[in-house]
Amino acid sequence: MQIINSEYNGYLITTDKSRMDEVAIHRWLSEQSYWAKGIPYALFKKSFDHSFCIGALHDGQQVAYA
Repeated sequence: MQIINSEYNGYLITTDKSRMDEVAIHRWLSEQSYWAKGIPYALFKKSFDHSFCIGALHDGQQVAYA
């Protein structure tokens, strides 16, 4: 699958998983979201590795994930 990177107004929208902060994404999903609260890291990692992901970064910090 082709990696897509697009920059706009200081934000990077990317499909490059190597640029995404897996720890921050898991922390948000397991602690903040209502649909994945308490999800174990291993289950998150398996889902992350086998999914098409889109991330948004601002100044190198993860600010969004889909």
